[in-house]
Amino acid sequence: MNNGILLYTTYHGKPVVGGSYNPLKQYFVKKCKHRSGGRHPHLPAHGGIDADIVEQLDKYGCKTIQLRLADGSVFYIRYDVFKAHGFVVDWRDPRFGPRWYAMSQFWHTSLGKALEASPAPEASAAEPERDRHEERNRQLSLFDKDPTPGERRQAYEQGHGKPSFSSTGRWA
Repeated sequence: MNNGILLYTTYHGKPVVGGSYNPLKQYFVKKCKHRSGGRHPHLPAHGGIDADIVEQLDKYGCKTIQLRLADGSVFYIRYDVFKAHGFVVDWRDPRFGPRWYAMSQFWHTSLGKALEASPAPEASAAEPERDRHEERNRQLSLFDKDPTPGERRQAYEQGHGKPSFSSTGRWA
């Protein structure tokens, strides 16, 4: 008998399954179908768990996360460690909202190792480091940079901005 419940998120404006949660074991499982799913594209980090799913896990009192990647890799992390060391990335992609990641060093290949991992530090001690880490990730993100020249031109042509030219006379 399966005691899991499906947690839903939104993708492209439609509800989709974001993972399953077992309330008896307080255990969340996210399965990634796409080969790049569950991995941060620019950092050695895993997760890619939608922020609205994380909010639901907070309400349910989650204890452990299992991440199954498309290549067959399976990773585990304690939820308190994920929340303490995790960071949110808003990809500014209209298909989905912000997603949570944690650096690879906090994920384990066995559930036993994940449960034995040292407990998360107190929030007050980790908060300044986390803020600095989030800011660094924000600066590294390709999607958080200024609009491309083509995007600026398109915005101008649609009446949403001022023209901007480079010294060579091209759209800047």
